[in-house]
Amino acid sequence: MDPISNRFPLRLTLGAFAAWFLAIAAIWLVTRNLDEHSAPAIFLGRFHILIVHVPIGLLCAALIFEVLGLTSLFPRLSDSVLPCLWLGVAGAMGATVAGYLLMAGEQIEGKDMTLHMWTGLGVVVLSTLCLCAKLVRVSPLAMSALLLVTVGLTGASSHFGGNMVHDNDYLSEYAPDLLKPLLGHPAEKEASVPNIPFGEWPIYARIVQPILDAKCTECHDENKVEGGLRMDSFEALAAGGDLVKDGDIPGEFVAGKADESEMILRVTMDPSEDDFMPPGKREHMTPAEIALVSWWINQGASPTMTVAQAKPDASVTPLLDELKSGHAK
Repeated sequence: MDPISNRFPLRLTLGAFAAWFLAIAAIWLVTRNLDEHSAPAIFLGRFHILIVHVPIGLLCAALIFEVLGLTSLFPRLSDSVLPCLWLGVAGAMGATVAGYLLMAGEQIEGKDMTLHMWTGLGVVVLSTLCLCAKLVRVSPLAMSALLLVTVGLTGASSHFGGNMVHDNDYLSEYAPDLLKPLLGHPAEKEASVPNIPFGEWPIYARIVQPILDAKCTECHDENKVEGGLRMDSFEALAAGGDLVKDGDIPGEFVAGKADESEMILRVTMDPSEDDFMPPGKREHMTPAEIALVSWWINQGASPTMTVAQAKPDASVTPLLDELKSGHAK
């Protein structure tokens, strides 16, 4: 391809990049002040999970073909790099537009969401740079190095995206101990409450928070924050989500009134309702767990009240006896 014939592909690449940038900016402008979920954005955004596999596979293939093309065994494989990059860049652009729509439509925040977003946008920038570099025929070694960085960033973006679907230790849980730190395996947490008599258990720390950790924090912790709500600490739960901050509800919990508390209403409504939590096929709170959390709220929702200080009612006495029995073992 001579320099003159290179001009159109380069202009096309830069034009596509400009159109992608404007699309992302437009979505940001339209959705930045949303105060509730946007059904059209969510509908279009959910195609992200389909599109995102296109750039992952094609950019990896481009790297493999470029490297193998350096050998005497597969010299012609380097001819396949350019088509892989064209389709890979297009896939990356489509995936980020859909992903941004999904993030904005579902109002997803959090550490993993932020990292996934920025690394995904970075993949578009780097893959576009790879395509331009291939069109102007940079050296094969430089091309291989640039592709290696792009694929590495693609892997990082995929990892952060996976963290929002699975637990943070999904990849590292069964890895050799030597690799766990490299894969971001969370450090083992020391018990936040010492081994103390059952009556001295803080109800929130030893009973309520473990229930929330099991059923709620997959979508409401520092890594993934839906609706502006975190439920991984008492302070975050007390601060509430967007509905609390906008004044639509008095709080996620109303001390002394479990039947008026949003966190109880959401888990006791008809599962067919859109606001039922947790949504989809995620594991729901059991009647026993709902009874224990409701009891804590009705007792004043104190972060420090112990079992002995509270007044068990008939609905929770057998549940507390069961917990006590398990503690004694």
